[in-house]
Amino acid sequence: MLAALVFTAGAFSGGYLGREQGALTQMLPRGQDDPPSSDEQPSDARPPAPQERPSHRNRRPGTAVAERRSAPATWAPNVLGVTAGVDADGVSLTWQPPAGSDHVVVYRALDGALRGVVVFRGGATSYRDVTARSCSAYRYTIVNFDPRGHRSTGVPTTVVTGGCA
Repeated sequence: MLAALVFTAGAFSGGYLGREQGALTQMLPRGQDDPPSSDEQPSDARPPAPQERPSHRNRRPGTAVAERRSAPATWAPNVLGVTAGVDADGVSLTWQPPAGSDHVVVYRALDGALRGVVVFRGGATSYRDVTARSCSAYRYTIVNFDPRGHRSTGVPTTVVTGGCA
């Protein structure tokens, strides 16, 4: 019975659960002659400074990957005002870059395909695809990149070329 009481008191105070000082020891009165414990501070002391993140050399293996996975994604803004036109010379796309745009990448895929190919990369505000085949449906996606390399979610637009007599 005494052993169970000692174990319960130790577990409650944090001795058996890995905490340095538990609620029970904070509630017990301290005598005038008792020295303060090592983790008590005088009432006029400043609170401890927040701990800094360890440098990459001091981190445990694999934690950087876990931190990257848990960090929220940072997206660049999308291009605005996308227009598409089809004529005898191919497909023309125009857009307005958002403030702070570094460059755009235009992907083209046959409508229904999961992946596209890069058909344009640069800082222009328009692109003419002269390689588009007649009587075909294409999905173009314009992805903006900011100076830090963050990409936007992309603005898709679908066109059907003429010549389907």
